[in-house]
Amino acid sequence: MLLKAEHLQKTGSFKARGASNKVALLTGQERAAGLHAMSSGTHAGAMAWAGRRAGCRVDVHMPCDAPALKRRAAEAYGATVHLFDRAGDRDAIAAAWRAEHGGTPVPPFDDLDVMAGQGTVALGCSTRPRWPPWSCR
Repeated sequence: MLLKAEHLQKTGSFKARGASNKVALLTGQERAAGLHAMSSGTHAGAMAWAGRRAGCRVDVHMPCDAPALKRRAAEAYGATVHLFDRAGDRDAIAAAWRAEHGGTPVPPFDDLDVMAGQGTVALGCSTRPRWPPWSCR
């Protein structure tokens, strides 16, 4: 059995891997436009952290009922958090925001660059030396 301690990542989740990969692969123009994410929490914190490391403005829309701890974490990592009513249309809210303020969208999971970054957790496991012998394989 292998236990992968992803909770020890800087933002407490494997989501930091996806956010970091996505931000690293953006063009300078895309980073300069700022980053925009829709998230109830974990992705928001990861985007804020990755964006701050890259010197990007990060705006995150979170539902009003998102955990306060997640909202404070995203703000502490440098994001500007905008609350919205969960009953609203997320896609319409995101599109309207970007039309008015700009920003490069970074979805939490349905993006190949984000998924590739998140998938590095498995790569790290599969390429580890086989010691102790019960690890990874």
